[in-house]
Amino acid sequence: MAEMTNSINNINSNNDNNKVPTFGMRYVQALLIFLNIVVIYISRFNVGIAVVAMTNAETTNPNFPEFDWSEKEMSFIISSFYWTYVLTQFPGGPVCKRFGAKATMLICTLCSAILSALLPWSVLKGDWKAYCAVRLHQGLFQGMLFPCIHEHLAKWSPPHERNRLGALSHTGIECGCVLALGVSGLIAESPLGWPGISYVSAGLCFAWCILWYVFAANNATESKFITHREMKYIETSLARSEDFHKKKIPIPWKAIVCSVPVAAMLTAKCAEGWGLSIMQAQIPSYMNGVLNMAIKSNALFSALPFLAMWCMSYVYLIAADIMQRKMGLSLTSIRRITNSCAFWISAVALIGIGFLDEGQKPWAIAIMTVAVGVNSGCTIGCILNPLDLSPNHAGILMGISNAFGNLMPLITPLVVGVIVNDTHNRSEWQLVFLIAAIIFFVGNLIYIIWGSAETQPWDAEDFLLKEDLESNSESPKLGVRHLQTLLLFFDIVVAYMARLNVGVAVVAMTNAETSNPDFPEFDWDEKKISYILSSFFWGYVATQFVGGSLCKHFGTKLVMCVSTLGSGLGSALTPLCVMKGGWQAFCAIRVATGLFQGMMFPCIHQHLAKWSPPHERNRLGTLSHTGIECGTVLALGVSGIIAESPLGWPGISYVSGGLCFTWCILWWILGANNANESKFISKAERDYIESSLVRAEDFHQKKIPVPWKAIFTSKPFLALCVTRCCAVWGLSTMQHQIPSYMNGVLNMEIKSNALFSALPFLAMWILSYVYALAAEIIQHKQCISLTGLRKCINTMAFWLPAIGLVGIGFLDDDQKTLAITLMTLLVGLNSGTIIGCTLNTIDLSPNHAGILMGIANTTVSFMPIITPLVVGVIVTDTHSRTQWQLVFLIAAAVFFVGNVIYLIWGTAKTQPWDAQDFLSTKLKLSSPSHDKTNTTSLESSDHVKNS
Repeated sequence: MAEMTNSINNINSNNDNNKVPTFGMRYVQALLIFLNIVVIYISRFNVGIAVVAMTNAETTNPNFPEFDWSEKEMSFIISSFYWTYVLTQFPGGPVCKRFGAKATMLICTLCSAILSALLPWSVLKGDWKAYCAVRLHQGLFQGMLFPCIHEHLAKWSPPHERNRLGALSHTGIECGCVLALGVSGLIAESPLGWPGISYVSAGLCFAWCILWYVFAANNATESKFITHREMKYIETSLARSEDFHKKKIPIPWKAIVCSVPVAAMLTAKCAEGWGLSIMQAQIPSYMNGVLNMAIKSNALFSALPFLAMWCMSYVYLIAADIMQRKMGLSLTSIRRITNSCAFWISAVALIGIGFLDEGQKPWAIAIMTVAVGVNSGCTIGCILNPLDLSPNHAGILMGISNAFGNLMPLITPLVVGVIVNDTHNRSEWQLVFLIAAIIFFVGNLIYIIWGSAETQPWDAEDFLLKEDLESNSESPKLGVRHLQTLLLFFDIVVAYMARLNVGVAVVAMTNAETSNPDFPEFDWDEKKISYILSSFFWGYVATQFVGGSLCKHFGTKLVMCVSTLGSGLGSALTPLCVMKGGWQAFCAIRVATGLFQGMMFPCIHQHLAKWSPPHERNRLGTLSHTGIECGTVLALGVSGIIAESPLGWPGISYVSGGLCFTWCILWWILGANNANESKFISKAERDYIESSLVRAEDFHQKKIPVPWKAIFTSKPFLALCVTRCCAVWGLSTMQHQIPSYMNGVLNMEIKSNALFSALPFLAMWILSYVYALAAEIIQHKQCISLTGLRKCINTMAFWLPAIGLVGIGFLDDDQKTLAITLMTLLVGLNSGTIIGCTLNTIDLSPNHAGILMGIANTTVSFMPIITPLVVGVIVTDTHSRTQWQLVFLIAAAVFFVGNVIYLIWGTAKTQPWDAQDFLSTKLKLSSPSHDKTNTTSLESSDHVKNS
């Protein structure tokens, strides 16, 4: 009943929201902020035109004094503003919180106006030093404006309108720059002369102050012009109580400083400041020195990048609105996508512009304009992020981020000065642009992994007042949950031995001299052997999807027992069947084995979901999955020894079958579907597991329906499926195609050497524990969220092998040792995908982890079938290095794109459709009786309003 009431209230609230005027006082506030940014940027940037007019009166109005300033003195005048602008960014936030955005912004803009008005008189009296002093003071006052702007936006912007209102107000930056560059020259040539530039700027600031004083308000409740409906809409959307604005919320400094999303935002902001400084200040110098283009002397060319930024800001704004309203993307995803466009496209352009010749000047101007224009996406990408992380402390965050961001334009010229000794040297400029591109790339990568648009816990008004009473329940360090993990590990080991020992077995069966000659030998050609080797996967693909449903219906204990028992029987019967039915019987046995083993991994993930406390998922999941590498190494290493023993090649199957049977006995005795069913678990451990998973006492007795539609339309799950497919594509290329490349191009017969064949899997096995240990340390120290941890490790597991794949294609015959080392290292590094994305199904939905694993593994299982076909089309000559390089480049691109998709849309947060009552609640909300009740409630609400 309570859920029904809440749902009705939510719909009532949504109905009220829809009635809010499309244009209201919140848009007036955004317009005022836009105009404020315009007037302050005019007063900031008109100095570039003013100093030209003041030092060369003939170019403008000769009726005013002219000054004989050197280039050094002019550089002091232009840069002096930023010396103090950086200083007041940080205190701007606390000052705004203390006195309110209205008073602080009014005083800052008013003082900036007074200084602009006094500038001509000051310069006439004190020359260039007085000019610097005025600019210094303007920087001090204007430094506090952006923290105030963000604080003001946070109090006026409903969450789903932040992009729109924030981006609209921030377009004042580009508008102000264009007007400063375009209008200042006209004023200087008018009867007002160069003093008119300052007077007009001051007049605009004074006019804005009047408008601001009349129409602005610190928050919606203080506004004299706002309607009650709009005020209620804003305050309720921000979850504000009536007395909220009267409270003084203490600033959680330690939490802010230690916040990973804040650190990611600061990194992105610094990268943006560095890259934009290079594009706006250094590209013109490069074009002048290398391409012989005096772009700085052309007002149109100087204004073009800002004009492009202004136009592109609205393009990004429209795109963000479509993504949010039509496509239903989360705000975090929108910020990551727009920031990636802004950073990475600009990075590519920066590298490209360094290769242009003198005959490509139009291209140079076009690329510079596009690069700067595209970069405007960082407004929606990372600049507005303080509003998301902490609406209550947005000004503080903006002050901190702007302080760091504005240090970059001071540092970049120094770095460029060290690198570029000759402005005509193309290679030196290419290094400058490459460094900027790398900073763009890395800055955005950090933002994608650790950035977030979700309000942080420390934003709560009572965060510092309440004591944190939550602590992890005491639990045995070693318990039955670890026993279940060990059983899963051994199940994977025996299953993989049964799956992969066939590679060694067929060699012994077709060439008795290599093993024990006392057993029959078969005359099978390569085609028949390939059928035997691949037949397992024909059945394996078929039961992945149904495996999840079966384990939910019958329980993991029974399904896994049947799966492994069937696999064991298949192994035990293999020698008899092969002697009776030849290679066709071998294929049939392998297909049946694949059918049984296809159900195994969905069951394993369902079992881990029921036994693993959330903060132990990485540890228990990784330990169990290392059975893959262990089983592979044992299958390759032990099978040959068995074939040479008195047991001969049949012994390979008998040993494998015996291990499967042994595991089944242990599993039947020690395994349990969940902690409640275990006979050996202590009460303390059972309570610890169940409470950490937030399970009610009767939870395991319920049958939770599967939300199929929600699963197949879930963006995080679809991102996971794509990532898993890319992982297996790359791994298949590394495991199966690199040896063929080494054989064809480097003349290395690696497949015939058991040690070399086992080395990559041995590396995966070892590095799996390295990744697990690293993840354990990071998670224990609570450095980053589970989502951040998964993305960080997945990035290493995808992108490091991607780089290595490209590199391995360039090795020569005399670098065979390096080739083997590189292949081993690449495959080993890829083991991070277990923590990175394989275990992600348990995060997304503990209740349906088996279903998700079944779906994901079904799609994944097609990759080892597809990749050889693609390689077969590309590689027509196994000795052709260029053909193999294309294969590796495609695999690297697949790795790169797959991880980018995971970084943007992937998450480790449990999805709403995991709730046991998800479908029943949805059914209630869509039922006719609910609609009728809701209609009555709405009519009653409207009646109260009308009365």
